[in-house]
Amino acid sequence: MRPSTNIVAPHGKVRLIALDMDRTALTNDYRVLPDVADAVAHALNDGVMVVPSTARSPQALRPYADRLGISGVCVCFNGAWTGKLCGQGAVHCQTMNPQSAIRVVTAAGMAGFNPVWFTTEGSFALSDGPLVDREALATGIRPRIAAGGVSDDGPVMKILCLDPRGGSEMDDLIRCFSGEFQFAFSDCHLLEINAHGVSKQTAIARLCNQLQISAEEVCAIGDSENDLQLLNWAGTAIAMGNATPALKEIADWVSTTNEDAGAAAAIRRVLARDSDYAHQEPTA
Repeated sequence: MRPSTNIVAPHGKVRLIALDMDRTALTNDYRVLPDVADAVAHALNDGVMVVPSTARSPQALRPYADRLGISGVCVCFNGAWTGKLCGQGAVHCQTMNPQSAIRVVTAAGMAGFNPVWFTTEGSFALSDGPLVDREALATGIRPRIAAGGVSDDGPVMKILCLDPRGGSEMDDLIRCFSGEFQFAFSDCHLLEINAHGVSKQTAIARLCNQLQISAEEVCAIGDSENDLQLLNWAGTAIAMGNATPALKEIADWVSTTNEDAGAAAAIRRVLARDSDYAHQEPTA
């Protein structure tokens, strides 16, 4: 078990910060607080990469990356897509098996979840409903209605399902498709579904391998189950004050909430720690 009260001394200075977006960098009403933008700018000016690591699509992430001043690589769809938002496209993309995607969308629809699925061309839903309204509010992009289900609009990157009833139907869906997909809750009622093996952790680890950055040189900041593997892997793990109990349990430190610019406090604390650590190192 990782320590949960203090950030430990690093094996090396943090070179990359993997930053979750919703309920981490963003407030509950999807705003970037000025303090968070300032902290990200501070990190970038210090030569630290800040990589948004989010369940959002590239299109839904772009306005927030712009507000944060981030023009580098981003991780979207919970790790299914890695690339730059400024027209250069994906450097890595892991889509679902088309027939498996059709089956899980059909099963989710029959269970009453009204699944939303995402392709490189946009997002789609079986019908209008609370999840469609939620996605439109959160992303500014309204899913198109495709009553016939998954078609050939493009490879499916991610599926999400909302269960407002809070029942056991989600568990039934997970058990039925456990060998075919990666499942993670991004809040207590919202289930994210990706191709098997997809996660934020695998995407960040792949990127770090390409950049010759070790796990010990990564700081991960998040709030939900879909951040759990990433925080458990990173050298420095910071949970938001509004994070799930499981995330707080494995974190090196728990920051304040997203409504109180907890991401800014986390970034500044890491930068200050590394500055102090560097000053303590003996010189040649």
